[in-house]
Amino acid sequence: MDLFDFHLDRHSPLYQILIGSAVVTTVINITWFLISSILNGIVRRVRLRAKAHDFVLGEGKTRVDYESLSQDISGFHCLVVRYGTDEYISKMANDTERYEGRQQLKIVPISVSFDQNDRAVFTLNLKIHRSLGTQFKCFAEARSLEQVPKAIEALKKCEHASDIKQSDSYHRTRVYFLLDQFVTVESINSAVKNNYIFPE
Repeated sequence: MDLFDFHLDRHSPLYQILIGSAVVTTVINITWFLISSILNGIVRRVRLRAKAHDFVLGEGKTRVDYESLSQDISGFHCLVVRYGTDEYISKMANDTERYEGRQQLKIVPISVSFDQNDRAVFTLNLKIHRSLGTQFKCFAEARSLEQVPKAIEALKKCEHASDIKQSDSYHRTRVYFLLDQFVTVESINSAVKNNYIFPE
């Protein structure tokens, strides 16, 4: 019999074994993929620790000042840039760290309350990566493009805010700023600096 004329009968035991093996292999691969994905997701979550950070923009900023600020600013937010610094991710990170250190660009709201002296205290709830730390930048959302200059001037009067700039992206109503109570790191773009919290 010519070797190339060989074929399997669908009812033959060998055919049934081959089909059965293919099905079992496929099920095992799918199951392993699902289990691995779930376990990796759990591990990534374990590496993140949520923590609240309080800060003040200005020592003398009271409820009245905040209400005045709110005429031009609708709210304060934080852009989570990535876990880790750009330098570490690009030069020293392993494959897992590069994946976990990919850009996040998640928006986290910043809440405000007032202490016993009626001073405005902002609270930022961030997830801090246990081995990479977290890179972020806060911004104020101006109520309109026309109010962006007023928002910038108001933030310039806050002694704990610096590097105050209007967003270069299509979110032109955002006014980004750095907070002096956190470390400042450079990004891949040398013109952009972000705040950073070390691993905890």
